Amino acid sequence: MKYDEPFLYVYTLKDGPISEIKPNIVNITNANYTYNPQFLDLPSGLPNGRSDQPWMVGALSETDIEYQDIDEEHCTYQVVNDNELKFGSGFIRKPDFKNFPENQFTLAIFNSDNNPILYVICGLSYSKELKDRYVSNYQFQYEFKTNTWSDLSDLTESILRPVLTIE
Repeated sequence: MKYDEPFLYVYTLKDGPISEIKPNIVNITNANYTYNPQFLDLPSGLPNGRSDQPWMVGALSETDIEYQDIDEEHCTYQVVNDNELKFGSGFIRKPDFKNFPENQFTLAIFNSDNNPILYVICGLSYSKELKDRYVSNYQFQYEFKTNTWSDLSDLTESILRPVLTIE
């Protein structure tokens, strides 16, 4: 396999020494090699049976965020089988926030009163103005019931300011 092709390491865990655990490298045939996605741990009860399916959130390799962007089609995608991703679902639309991270962000889903909310916290982005990558502590939320994004960063301004603000 060439390293300019997208792939995932899949490990099968079983009893025995750790040294005997070997990865199975799965080539994702229909994804850009710069993608570095993260799995979404979806709560039960989401519309259209999506809770029963493996989903990923798009991210870029940190070395490629200067040259690439996550577009609407590749914001979220479904893992269809061992070597194929289904793009363009519109399941979670890409937010249009300027400081939304492109890599190394944390995903957390909380379900309160049957209202699941996805939180995206911190992350790595690229500033065209500074011509450099930067780490921020911006915070965003996605409400599954209303399909809306919110920028929570201003709510934390007096407590913990973003590491870098791009105006």
